This record gives sequence, C-alpha cells and structure tokens, in this order.
Amino acid sequence: MSKSPIAWHERCLANREKVLLEDRARLEDLARDVARAQQQIDFYKTQIKTAVERKMDGFDQDRFLVPKVGSCKGQTLKVFTCSYDGRNDKIVAARSMLAASILTGISYSHFRVYGHETFNDTSCRIALASPGTVFGSPINSDDWKEVPPKKG
Repeated sequence: MSKSPIAWHERCLANREKVLLEDRARLEDLARDVARAQQQIDFYKTQIKTAVERKMDGFDQDRFLVPKVGSCKGQTLKVFTCSYDGRNDKIVAARSMLAASILTGISYSHFRVYGHETFNDTSCRIALASPGTVFGSPINSDDWKEVPPKKG
C-alpha cells in the first residue's frame, strides 16, 4: 500500500458526499413516486368499491368520483401539485396543468414531468378554498402556507 496525498483524500471525500446527495435525491423521488402510486391505488379502490355498491357494470376511471368543485367558464377546477426543488411541494387549484404551472411560477416542461393532479383530501380542501392561490409545504408534510406571488 502506498501513501496518498491529503488533497487526493479530500477529493475522494467530496466525491463520496456528492454521490450521497444524489442518492438521497433519488430516494426522495422514489418515496414521492411510491406515495403518489399509493394515493392513486387507494382512489381506484374507492372507485371500484363505490361502483360495486351502486351496482354499476362499469365506469370511466378518469371521471367517476373525481371531484368537480367550482366551475370557471364551464370547466371544473382540479388541484395540482408539483415538487419544484426536490424538498418542497406547491399546490394550486386551477383549470389545467398549464394554468397551474403559470400560477406556481414553475416552468411548464418541469410541471409536466414532476407535477400531477392530486386527490389528497387535505391538499384539495386547502387549494379549493382559495382557487388560484399557491400554497407551499415541505415534502411529506401537510403544513401548507400561502406562497406570495412572484413579482415580474
């Protein structure tokens, strides 16, 4: 074994720390994806159970039991959520994903990848109480606070 200079060890340490940060970010993304999938599965189960209880022979999963709260020019509001920095989420009630991306100040290309419609009871209740108002919260928290609009 040979001796390595301190500078080499410092570079190795910096690389290991960088890899650890990347791993944590991937883990947070995976946890968010798992939570989103569980939320969708739970809602799907509710749709099926309700359809069976109502003795229905089928349903449109994109429409059946999907909240239709508030109407603007004939379109219903949906609640969208997006993780904009990997640590925090934003929610907003809007007519479309494009409108949500504009209201949140998150680019549409980023919103299309990381944003989605949410059916979380707490998020929906908060966002639908003030359509068009953006709320922010740390990931995996229901501590929603109004986010001031960006000046621009």
